[in-house]
Amino acid sequence: MRLKKYLFMAIFFCTSLKLFAEPVGLEIQFKPGDTKKMHISQNYSTNTMGQIMETSTDIRLNLNVIEVVEGVALVDASFENITMYDIYQNCFDHCFIGKHFTMQVNSCGKILNIEGIDALYKNEDLVPYLEGKITLDQFKLMKNSIVHLLTSNNYLIVRPQEVESGDSWTDVQSESGIVMTNVFVVQSIDDRAVRVEIKGSMTSTGEPIPNMPENIVCILEMTGEQTGQITLDKYGSWNSEALIESYTEGVSHTSNELDPDQVMKLHISIKSKLYFSVTD
Repeated sequence: MRLKKYLFMAIFFCTSLKLFAEPVGLEIQFKPGDTKKMHISQNYSTNTMGQIMETSTDIRLNLNVIEVVEGVALVDASFENITMYDIYQNCFDHCFIGKHFTMQVNSCGKILNIEGIDALYKNEDLVPYLEGKITLDQFKLMKNSIVHLLTSNNYLIVRPQEVESGDSWTDVQSESGIVMTNVFVVQSIDDRAVRVEIKGSMTSTGEPIPNMPENIVCILEMTGEQTGQITLDKYGSWNSEALIESYTEGVSHTSNELDPDQVMKLHISIKSKLYFSVTD
């Protein structure tokens, strides 16, 4: 009889934890004057017709929240460090390190807009630092990829409503000719953090890739998938961390608008590992 009593109490205690557990909101509570550090690191391994190329980008930013309007923060950002392939390093050091730009970030942590990066350098001042290694157009292409890396953080799109452990939802984003469908599952909630698992699929739309060199058109036929973990602060700060791995394969079709009948077709597979964090 006493054993049944203890069993009943144990069951009641366990179910009470679920019944009385308070849902956690995932919105970021920005405050003017908040200062943070952002770190984004991405490694690519691209296999093009059997030729493998390893590339990496590492960006570290200092952030300062200037103002908050209806949940959207205006943030002053400056480059603390940037590494983007060895041959580009001197160029990016000269143009960006220590210089400021602004960005708008919503309460889900998505960077909505970036302004001021183009004003960080003048084309005529840049030429000596290219040292004949890359052209000005190539530099602009790499600069555009930095902006894309900052703004394409689909892996941090989480619904702002309150969540409990076990909750799941789906988010669909379309960008740069790729449709990405991510499924989020709240794995656990502890005293400080909400841990979310992400599984996603990627499919190309057939649209040309933006920001290509002049007259160059590139269209992808690609499919892929990604998996990862996201850790969010339980109490509404911007602090977060994510590690995402993806694999994509398919065919690229590249042509020149001046000679559209000449199309280069390449079979491509890409492995990617992306790390993202915002810390005090």
